[in-house]
Amino acid sequence: GDGHHEPLHYAEVNHPVLKDGILQYALRVRVDQTERFTLFQTAIWEISLLLGATALFVVGIPAYLSVRSRKEADLADQRAHYLSKHDSMTGLANRNYFLDKLERHAKKVKAGQDKIAFVAISYGHDVGDELLIQFAAQLKYECQNFQSIARIGGDEFACFTRFTDDEEMRQFIDNLQKSMSHPYEIKDHNLISTVSIGAAFYPDDAKDVTDLMKKADIALYAAKTDGRNGYAIFNSAMEAEIASRRELEALLRHAAQHHSFDLFFQPLYCGERKTACGFEALMR
Repeated sequence: GDGHHEPLHYAEVNHPVLKDGILQYALRVRVDQTERFTLFQTAIWEISLLLGATALFVVGIPAYLSVRSRKEADLADQRAHYLSKHDSMTGLANRNYFLDKLERHAKKVKAGQDKIAFVAISYGHDVGDELLIQFAAQLKYECQNFQSIARIGGDEFACFTRFTDDEEMRQFIDNLQKSMSHPYEIKDHNLISTVSIGAAFYPDDAKDVTDLMKKADIALYAAKTDGRNGYAIFNSAMEAEIASRRELEALLRHAAQHHSFDLFFQPLYCGERKTACGFEALMR
């Protein structure tokens, strides 16, 4: 210590003093160990820190890397699971996930209580991914109360919802077609995309989901045939008309492939001069 106070850390020795074998008194000797203890304590801390750092390096870092690797694997699995059900560009459901949900909802439809409206949508502009993303976002906003919205193909989308009022659904489809045809700003230009919509109702128009999609496609084809930028709701006469048109198209393709057409020239007469003034060419 400092000569006035006992040291904080010391070594003590007691030595008896004997005379003729009789204890006369005892000497107590204390040696100041404070500095040595401080050095010892510092050494212990330094060794502990070194051991801790070594343990962190040997155990902690591999453990951290293992946890990080598991998290990255989990995120990759979640991403893969998401992409297995969604379109990577628009974030909408993909075809398989959409049809799975449609099947499940179709099984819940109770006769006479509610129906399913299947709406097929096609836009008629090709300016790349930016329009596609904007169009999908607008469709998602307009159909936010629908059970599912999907990108079925390149420029084709579909959605479905359960409903009870036919007239209300027809009015919604009319409004949807108008809303989706608004101008889209692409690369500093406003573009108006023509939108065609075809719709069919289950179970009124179809016996199952596959038939429902077919009927909606027929309605979409009819809407496009009528000049695009419109909508059509399926009816039985439409199916017969489409079948007749497709049969005619098949016959024309067959005739063209087998060179079955003959070229005829039909004269055009001038009424005033009462003479032939030209010809028109006909393929028969």
